[in-house]
Amino acid sequence: MKNISVMKNIVFSLLFLFLSPSALADEDVLTLGIFPYVSPGKLIKHNAGFSQYLEKKTGRKVSIVTAPDFKEFVQRTKNSEYDLIFTGPHHGRYAELHDGYQRIAMTRNKIQGYFLVSKDSPYQRIEDLRGKTLAATPPITLLTQIALAQLRQHDLKDSDYKIIRTSTHSNSIYSVLNHDSDAAVTGIKMWRRLNSKDKDQLRVLVTTEKVPGFMLMGSKTLSAETIKQLQTLLIQFDSTPEGQKYIFKGFQRIDDKDMISMDKFIKVFD
Repeated sequence: MKNISVMKNIVFSLLFLFLSPSALADEDVLTLGIFPYVSPGKLIKHNAGFSQYLEKKTGRKVSIVTAPDFKEFVQRTKNSEYDLIFTGPHHGRYAELHDGYQRIAMTRNKIQGYFLVSKDSPYQRIEDLRGKTLAATPPITLLTQIALAQLRQHDLKDSDYKIIRTSTHSNSIYSVLNHDSDAAVTGIKMWRRLNSKDKDQLRVLVTTEKVPGFMLMGSKTLSAETIKQLQTLLIQFDSTPEGQKYIFKGFQRIDDKDMISMDKFIKVFD
């Protein structure tokens, strides 16, 4: 029965990809918008326990919503179509400054990028990617921004390599596996959760700097009481059965230092 329930949620979420969340608005429902870091099916699987925990504690239905791509997700956030957003920290900062979203909590884990290459490739240094192809999501994603910054730090200009755009960080991995690119940028979580068969065909060339984790932000329409309740629930989440199984382990409060550190990354949203 549990698997059937999850599959129903997946189908429901797929419909939400192309319907405006506001079209299905209900005061007893919290619309949780999650940026499309993986396919919709995996996104639901990763966050089912989290949404169920919020439902149980708030007494409100939580509908997981995403978008066809990150650009559309940002636009829907601007339109205030989500009660809650779970998103990259740079977008969290932008949503706070421009869209009125309120801080709730951020994951304790840091975001870090991995440059991946085939296991038998000759590349040993990041400089070896000069003249090569690199699979990566659009620069609107933070992971791609910090990866490109690292390339520039090693004197690799944009013209020194060719970018192959992918829709998700998972697709970037498979671009290398399918020999469509020489290297790929993905996230630490995607790498660690990759199945052993595919992982054995790849290796990590180099990693990027670490930046603050993913953020949960609340719409300006949510009351201060609701924001405070959600903050308390997220801080407690790690000690619950659902929290122990969650892909992003533990939450903490968002401080000014973390937010300000994102200011240099938000120009992509203007």
